[in-house]
Amino acid sequence: MRRIIAIIVSLAVLASLLISGMTFSFAEAAEEPEFTRFTATGNDPYATFKFSDAGKNVQIDPDTCVWAAIKYRTISEKDNTGVPFKGQLYITPAAEPFVPITYTFSKNWEIAIIDCLATGENATVDSKWDSDSYLNTGTIRFDPLESDRDAEAQTADSDEAVVSDGDQIDIAWIAFFEKEEDAKAYTGVEDTPYCLLDSSSFTNFSAGNHIQAERFVNGEAAGTPTPAVPHTGEYALYDKSKGTNTGYWMNPIRIDDSIDVSFEVPDWMVGIQFYAFCSENDVYIDLEVIDDHGNVLFTGRQVCFSNSLQEMSFGKAFPPGYYTFSFIACENEHFPDGAGQHFVLGSGYERDDLSAEDIEITGFDNSTSVGVPQIIIFTGDEDPNYQTPEPTAVPEVTPEPPTEEPTETPAPEEPTEEPVQEATPTAAPEKKGCGNVIGGGIALIAVAAAAFVARKKH
Repeated sequence: MRRIIAIIVSLAVLASLLISGMTFSFAEAAEEPEFTRFTATGNDPYATFKFSDAGKNVQIDPDTCVWAAIKYRTISEKDNTGVPFKGQLYITPAAEPFVPITYTFSKNWEIAIIDCLATGENATVDSKWDSDSYLNTGTIRFDPLESDRDAEAQTADSDEAVVSDGDQIDIAWIAFFEKEEDAKAYTGVEDTPYCLLDSSSFTNFSAGNHIQAERFVNGEAAGTPTPAVPHTGEYALYDKSKGTNTGYWMNPIRIDDSIDVSFEVPDWMVGIQFYAFCSENDVYIDLEVIDDHGNVLFTGRQVCFSNSLQEMSFGKAFPPGYYTFSFIACENEHFPDGAGQHFVLGSGYERDDLSAEDIEITGFDNSTSVGVPQIIIFTGDEDPNYQTPEPTAVPEVTPEPPTEEPTETPAPEEPTEEPVQEATPTAAPEKKGCGNVIGGGIALIAVAAAAFVARKKH
């Protein structure tokens, strides 16, 4: 009996250990969220991110949504001058002042609460977050590592602080809320936030500058899209100092309508920024980049919103030359045939160094503009592996042989009649088919019968 009790106790202890071990392993797994690791590839790393459809909205109303929470884990702590890193948020299109994010450098997962109406210490203007210029926007610019404590106060030679190649930080999510108490209560699993940037949003960015993003699931690197090619400069097609004009209209939108903008760019280009006036409904636009030979080098989809700046990275670099941007209206399942939608490619005034022949606009409807399109081309480093595509081959048309006069075919001669010969009585005509077989069979039977009779007589 004692042995049985000892065995039962041993099994109970073993089961307890197994359960505690399982609980410990589950707790460890739960502590490692899905996250994105941002790595700087140069100074001032940032990108523009679209909100995830996992939130309540995919657009921010800054007048309503003024609080945010961010879950992060620090890796690098200071810039090259020893200044602690900060993060920055900009509601797009980006304009000073930024919304600062202060990190705790514990190298553990932390959650920081962000007042989106706050500004940097030396900001000279109020926050743009609740400005009438920003009503609804579907994108946020996020600078995960920023070396400048007050970017507005910096001049070219007043601060040499930079983010170094290889500096990193982990971000699990940034969630936006209407109320401060909701932001403070959020841990990543509670009530759905007003808008959300999650790990998928962070790896599918546009207009990236000196930044790479790698997604991690359960602590291991997951499949990540190729990072956008960073841009290092800009080339504007319009006079930025004079502002916008009325634009080039597609109203109403007809699917496959397009606005085509042809121009020459003097530098390698890696992306585009353009201003769009759209109906409040989502407007789907495909952007095609076409070279001077008619080759489509890039196609990307942009979901445009009302009165907002759109940015797109090509993910590759194209050399200086003559190109066409084709803005093509696409099907939206909620608005068949574009019903109830319009798209306006905003315009500015003509630059002093450009003439009307430098930029050609075709394919649009209801044009009321007098300027050139409000387009900024992001420029970047030369791609040493770029290969110029061959012009599209036009098949040669083989000429048809000359038509010859038909040769007259002589009429056939009348057949000569053969003399009729009288049939010889003994020459019966040969019969083909089953008649020969039957006749032969009867003859064989007769011969056999005669032989049998002959033997009987003897």
